[in-house]
Amino acid sequence: MRNCLLITITTLLSMACGRVEGIVPDESDFTIRFYTGIDYTTKSKDPEETYIHDINLFIFDDKGNLEDARFIDSDKLTMTDKGAETSFRWIKDKSCMAYACANFGYKITGIENLGDLMSYRYHMAYPDEYSRGIPMSGKAKKDKASKSLTIPLTRMMAKISMNIDRTALAAGVQYSVRSVRIGGSPKSALAFGQSKATGNTDIFSGGFSKSFTETYNLNIDKKPGISEEISLYMLENMQGDLLPKAKDEKDKILESSDALSEVCSYIEIKAEYRSESMYSRPDEYLVYRFYLGDGPKNFDIERNCNYHLTVKPEKDGIVENSWRVDKTGLAYYGDAHITIFPGNYIEGHVGEKVHIWAEVTPKGCRLEFGKEELEFDKSRGIYDYKMDKDGHGVTLELKSRGSGIVYVEAGTPTSDAAMVYIEVN
Repeated sequence: MRNCLLITITTLLSMACGRVEGIVPDESDFTIRFYTGIDYTTKSKDPEETYIHDINLFIFDDKGNLEDARFIDSDKLTMTDKGAETSFRWIKDKSCMAYACANFGYKITGIENLGDLMSYRYHMAYPDEYSRGIPMSGKAKKDKASKSLTIPLTRMMAKISMNIDRTALAAGVQYSVRSVRIGGSPKSALAFGQSKATGNTDIFSGGFSKSFTETYNLNIDKKPGISEEISLYMLENMQGDLLPKAKDEKDKILESSDALSEVCSYIEIKAEYRSESMYSRPDEYLVYRFYLGDGPKNFDIERNCNYHLTVKPEKDGIVENSWRVDKTGLAYYGDAHITIFPGNYIEGHVGEKVHIWAEVTPKGCRLEFGKEELEFDKSRGIYDYKMDKDGHGVTLELKSRGSGIVYVEAGTPTSDAAMVYIEVN
């Protein structure tokens, strides 16, 4: 679920006389009020979501030509109980378009017309650069006769709020979050218009993150089994519908070879873990990852929206074997190994079918038969093969005399491998 947020800048325009040929028009002061309804003494580690530190204000005529531009720093903003104010001068009975960029921290230069501003990208130096407030932008048109103007500002960042639901975990399973971060977090965004990361160079190597005491709320219950909430922030990243065939969240995985995997945004959670059979090693963690977006097919993170996510591990919390559930930091209490059936040496005759399968301890670990070795022996004409539906076995149809191998590998925490030698007579 997401809730779009809105801030309003109210601009009051008190106009003087109009323009007369050959006469310089009179100007008068008017007040621009930036209303946020915030207590400016409030401080927190999270961004102050309605705080205005500075404004870049641009005025364009009806043809998109720049009439005026100025940077209004914090020392030129008057703080009141209703927000921030500053004064400006403008001409009576002249329509215009007003554009505002808040909290960029510097004067925007190089803008000569509306097209320049529409293509302008705001760049962050680091993913939690919010000491001066969240970057925002907005626009509004002033009619000739109007004496006031309201500019609605939208945050260029999205807010990701999340909690943990432990109600479906098996008895005795301990899951304590130690860090949360946003992967695939953009470094820049268009000030106006829909925006997305333009390539892997436009992505922070490590996105907005919280760790240890900052994740404390995820380890305390608001109600039985349901944790409190924390929030993270990122610039807009509208990558669109990339997996049209995906039906549920388990299908929402991009191959590492896919360039889009480097620009799509995801959450990574690291947690200390303990169950009856497994535990996280010292300074290592059980890692959950999942892509953000509106459903399994979609990878859009929209500006000015608050996304509410609930992470709900089930049973032992490590049922899935994929990029989404990384168990490399876990160890097994007992013996971890692969068992091959009917054995590691098989002798058969041309025309026979042989079924080879494997079991892994502890159960639930990733188990794979080596495709490269199977294809190599098939290309030599030694055998043809068909994998079992669960991927834990293979049936060989022996084709010609010779020898070959079948390679089997198990993931963590088993971290073991085995080979089966095949002799065809």
